[in-house]
Amino acid sequence: AVRIQEMKQMVLALHSRGIGVIMDVVFNHTYRRDDSNLQKIVPGYYYRSDETGYTNGSGCGNEVASDRPMVQKLIVDSLIYWAKEYHIDGFRFDLMGVLDIDTMNVIAERLKEIRPDIYLYGEGWNGGPSSLAEEKRAFKASAKKMPGIGMFNDDIRDTIKGSVFYDDHLGFVNGGTHLENALRYGITGAVAHPQVDYDAYGSRPWAKEPGQSINYVSCHDNYTLWDKLSVSCPEASEEKKKAMNRLCAAIVFTSQGVPFIQAGEEFLRSKPLPEKKGFAENSYNMPDAVNSIKWDNIHEYPDMIAYYKGLMALRKAHPVFRMQSEAEMTQNLCFLSDTPENVVAYLLKGKGADDTPENILVIFNGNDEEILYNLPEGKWKILVDDKTAGADGKKNISEKADVEPLSALVLEKE
Repeated sequence: AVRIQEMKQMVLALHSRGIGVIMDVVFNHTYRRDDSNLQKIVPGYYYRSDETGYTNGSGCGNEVASDRPMVQKLIVDSLIYWAKEYHIDGFRFDLMGVLDIDTMNVIAERLKEIRPDIYLYGEGWNGGPSSLAEEKRAFKASAKKMPGIGMFNDDIRDTIKGSVFYDDHLGFVNGGTHLENALRYGITGAVAHPQVDYDAYGSRPWAKEPGQSINYVSCHDNYTLWDKLSVSCPEASEEKKKAMNRLCAAIVFTSQGVPFIQAGEEFLRSKPLPEKKGFAENSYNMPDAVNSIKWDNIHEYPDMIAYYKGLMALRKAHPVFRMQSEAEMTQNLCFLSDTPENVVAYLLKGKGADDTPENILVIFNGNDEEILYNLPEGKWKILVDDKTAGADGKKNISEKADVEPLSALVLEKE
């Protein structure tokens, strides 16, 4: 009873401060199978199997058969209870690809009856071979069949800072090359855009609307962003890695879709292993000494925190960073072709997206050297540069802009 009271008090306190609460729910597997309560109730019913026996689509030893009526009811009833009794504002589905499309759509329908603005998203993949037919899985590739449900965009994640599966794999910010088209793919929120070459990228646009794309570079899985930059660029100085971090954040917060950051990313969160033996990549079974957030870092890196706050203020101030449909995004986002290698630049037409500025120009420089960029005609106010970010802007420039190494430059036309 105490835990129930504490949970409700926590949600109430967060709501009183204007903070929404999203719950991470893990319906795809149970800790054990053979002696679980579900197995005891109806042996074999709650878990998927094939001719060889029980299957392991979760990678954790079993997978729950969400496509069976009473399993679906169990999941839906549980979510309705959390939404009504605890006033949870949204749900994040672990390994959502283990669940089936029909169940996810029923979840969305029932929960939006309770509150239309409830937020639903998850991991659009699974963790192992499943007996559920692929066309029925709640995969990222099936996002268009699940309107209103967001998916983690691992495409933009790996494009920005390199694959999570290989320590030395490099992305746009840490030394990768020929990633301009891939970055365009991510910037557009995984919906179709005429200036993205999908054949060259090797993947088709998967989202129905930009809001389905959860844009991120780090979460609780794999290395923290700071540790990934450290292992992929072991010779880089702290200042250079901070520049990479800021460029990551600038891309995430200015891309179409929904920005997501891991707690502590803004003050260089790290998970070093004891005795300086590298960094923890999968720390679910490690102690607080590894997993805890080192809050003292907020005093050590106030410049980084200010940069993240500035990016948040910028995004909130300008609806053109938050376009709602493929048509709106296609009409009002135009990539510029006259860019050097490892540079992506685009114009946002504010008037067409119910925003105040005529145009906003965004430039990402993934090079180790400064570039000189020829600006479109007119006077431009600097909103974001290599060290600062915000919605108010500072000095005006025209004709040419110096874009510092590993940095973003965001300009508003006067």
